[in-house]
Amino acid sequence: EEDYDAAVVWTDSIPENRYTFRLQAAPVAPCRVVFGDGIELVGWSVTRGGQVWWIRLRWRFSRVPPQGLLFFGHAVCSRDPEVGALAWFDQDMAVHGRGSWPRFEQDIVRAIPFDGPPPAFVRAGVCTWPELVRLEIGESSLDADRDHRCIYIPVPQSAPDSS
Repeated sequence: EEDYDAAVVWTDSIPENRYTFRLQAAPVAPCRVVFGDGIELVGWSVTRGGQVWWIRLRWRFSRVPPQGLLFFGHAVCSRDPEVGALAWFDQDMAVHGRGSWPRFEQDIVRAIPFDGPPPAFVRAGVCTWPELVRLEIGESSLDADRDHRCIYIPVPQSAPDSS
């Protein structure tokens, strides 16, 4: 029997719909993306099952950040920084009060129907909260746009079947 992880999906519809699903998580790919304030992305995965998207991020912090942080992720069809997002994966990183320092895993799950071409990337980064100032990117093993302070996480082009 395969090992499955369960997660909860929040949709953007009103009233908010919540449901659970079973989907096998994609393996986490190692990476090294160094953001300002000693924040480092050390792994990522994108799993798709039908309209469900699951992004898993592995973080390492050198110290507790002085302010709240927000991960921003935008599903996009190209690497053009001006192209509009087809879907959003923004989520509070909830770094304060976390007991798993200096490393933790963040899961972002959304049910997102797409009409048209599938996204090729998740344009992503970290910003301060509530100011929404994007953190600078130093070293990056992923494709990075330092001027716009974002990275491009590749999206698998075929969605596995969900159970």
